[in-house]
Amino acid sequence: MKKLQVSVFIFSLVILLTSCSSKSQVPQTEIKPAEKTKEDAFSMLRSSGETWIYYGLKAYEEKVAPQDVSAYFKNSADVGLLTLYETVFVTDPDKAIAVSEDFFRYVVENHGADEILNKEKRVEYKNEYLRSLGSQIAYPQTTEVETLLSSMVLTKNTDKDFPYKITLDSCVYYFKDLMPNGNISPTHGFLYYNTRGLYNLIKTLDENGLNKYFDTAKEFQYYMTFSNSTLSKTDFNSGKMYINDFSAALHESLHAMGIKNKENLWLSEGICEYFGKALGFQQQTDAAYIQILLMAEKGTYNELAENGNKQALRYIKTAEIYKQKGGRYDSLESFSPLVFMDSFAKAELDLNFYSTIKETYIVGGDDQTEYIDGDMSYSQAGSLVAHLIDTYGLEKVFQAYETQDITGCLGKDLDTLKLEWISTL
Repeated sequence: MKKLQVSVFIFSLVILLTSCSSKSQVPQTEIKPAEKTKEDAFSMLRSSGETWIYYGLKAYEEKVAPQDVSAYFKNSADVGLLTLYETVFVTDPDKAIAVSEDFFRYVVENHGADEILNKEKRVEYKNEYLRSLGSQIAYPQTTEVETLLSSMVLTKNTDKDFPYKITLDSCVYYFKDLMPNGNISPTHGFLYYNTRGLYNLIKTLDENGLNKYFDTAKEFQYYMTFSNSTLSKTDFNSGKMYINDFSAALHESLHAMGIKNKENLWLSEGICEYFGKALGFQQQTDAAYIQILLMAEKGTYNELAENGNKQALRYIKTAEIYKQKGGRYDSLESFSPLVFMDSFAKAELDLNFYSTIKETYIVGGDDQTEYIDGDMSYSQAGSLVAHLIDTYGLEKVFQAYETQDITGCLGKDLDTLKLEWISTL
């Protein structure tokens, strides 16, 4: 009898425990999988750090009625609003917020909340979105550009001369005006091409064992001055780079990393020109050079050249020599910045006029500069250094820079080196 009572008690206890266990699991099975995914995605969105996602999520959760933003995308100049990078929230915040809210809603309703953070698909979704608005404009950015620039951090400075600060990893850009030409696209282009170009430049220096000559782990501070002066320069004490011309930024990066000796300007400036411009790390600069060649081909400079304009004469001559050397410019991939630099240098020599490195420094106020054989332009200096590297190797050229004993390191005097270079042009 006692055995029977014990058995009944145990059986009842099992039923009770099973019942309690089932009841405790009920709340965990009430959320449908799709709803849980959406909740998890929204949780991640709250910590994304992207301004457009903050505004989009806020409007979506508060069920704010979407605005009709189709009028914003009637022409290609306005499509920059859809980049939704930090810069558009400074230059046109009302429109940027409205587009953020509407594009966020579009992606969530058509692809799901988890796809908001899918940067690989973002360009595709933006093109879909434009078509949904009836726009015939294609979104101009590539996935690579979108991925990099969406990570920028923009803050306002107390510095009245440079009120905008943009950070992209180890690069910090200071701007007087985010739209120096009335259009934000050049700023976006520069941020992408310069940052990516700097990464590739540093990788090349590291792979060639040149990092012993450079501080490649530093913070790069670019001050975009765009003043009336054409001079870009680097403050060697602070490492700050003052950039007046987009194409000069990587050149100045070499100075900031370590090329600071002014004893032989053609060598120091030539190294910066070679790595900064001749190796194709800055495609925005290459695109500008291609434009020069195309304009020369179409005769754009002819009238100016007939009136003795030196720049026009130089461009026409450069285009002629570039073609003679077999250079192509039908695409960025086919263009050779090194051949272009050689062509530009030869054009200057053939025309027998050019600004010397020495003169440039005097204009810039650095009249204490000592120089040897300084009667050559930056392009010529870059072309000469390219020849020396090709002939004697990277290590010997950098030893010559480091010791300033050019003759001892390369085994030839300056006049011989210069004549050998000219003969290769």
